[in-house]
Amino acid sequence: MADTKVNSLDDAVHKTNVILKEIEEEAGLPDREAAYRALKGVLITVRDRIPTEPATQLGAQLPILVRGFYYEQFAPARQPDTVRSKTEFLTRLAERFDPDDALLNDPEATTRAVLAVVGRHIDPGEAEKARHMLNDDLKTLWPLAA
Repeated sequence: MADTKVNSLDDAVHKTNVILKEIEEEAGLPDREAAYRALKGVLITVRDRIPTEPATQLGAQLPILVRGFYYEQFAPARQPDTVRSKTEFLTRLAERFDPDDALLNDPEATTRAVLAVVGRHIDPGEAEKARHMLNDDLKTLWPLAA
């Protein structure tokens, strides 16, 4: 565990590492760095697809470190993105990765894994509200909580 001598920061690092470890395992990724890139890419792509209010409600549920990169380059005036299909969503997500990135091997499975893990770590009602903002094709990427 990080030892910043600030309990809230240590807790944020710990929570973020738990999420990254779960994503790494669930998505079969090679390391935490890949899990971080997957988490960031998926969350930002979802954030940009849903209206501003649900996007900010989702952001408020995330651990503070995750929330920081979730809001990178956030432009509420451009919400929501016009992506409608799963193919468009996955293409937009792939644009966030290096062309040689292993995450591109199966971006759909990676997206499902990331959203399943995130869904377990935030309020189920808020996860469902964000998921509800997606059209039916995109909802298939966000597994329902068990």
